[in-house]
Amino acid sequence: MCPLICPLLQVLIGNNVPFNLPSVLEQAAPLQPIPISHQQIQQVTDFVVRRLEQVLVDGGTSVEAVRAVLKQRGNSPALAAASAHQLQVTLSCVLMSEHSFICSLDTFLSPRVRTVLSIGKADMDVSGLCPQHSSQLFGV
Repeated sequence: MCPLICPLLQVLIGNNVPFNLPSVLEQAAPLQPIPISHQQIQQVTDFVVRRLEQVLVDGGTSVEAVRAVLKQRGNSPALAAASAHQLQVTLSCVLMSEHSFICSLDTFLSPRVRTVLSIGKADMDVSGLCPQHSSQLFGV
C-alpha cells in the first residue's frame, strides 16, 4: 500500500522524532527540479496523514482515537501517535469505568430494593462490585 511512506512514518514514530510535515515539505519544495505549488504540498500532506491513519489503526489504536487526534496533530507523526495512544488508553479507562458502574448499578438495585423492604445491610450482596464502587454506594 505505501512501500516508502509507511516505513518512514514507523521510524519517525518509533524514534519519537519531532517532525512537522508541512514545514519540511515547504523547505524541500525549492530544492526540487520542478516547481511545487502550495496545493501540491497540501495534497502530499493529506496523503501522508491518510497513511499515518492507516499505520496507527494497523498498530491497534482505535479508528475513533486516531481520527480525533489527526484533526489537530496529523502534521507531526510522532506527536499524533503518542496522542492517539493516550486517547485510546483514556477511552478504554472510561469505557471500563462505565461498564463497572453499570455492573455496580445492577448489583446495587436489587439489594437497594431489599433494604427498602427492611432487609438489613448485612444481607446485601456487594461481591460483584469493584472496591471503589462498593465504598461509594455502601460505605464499605
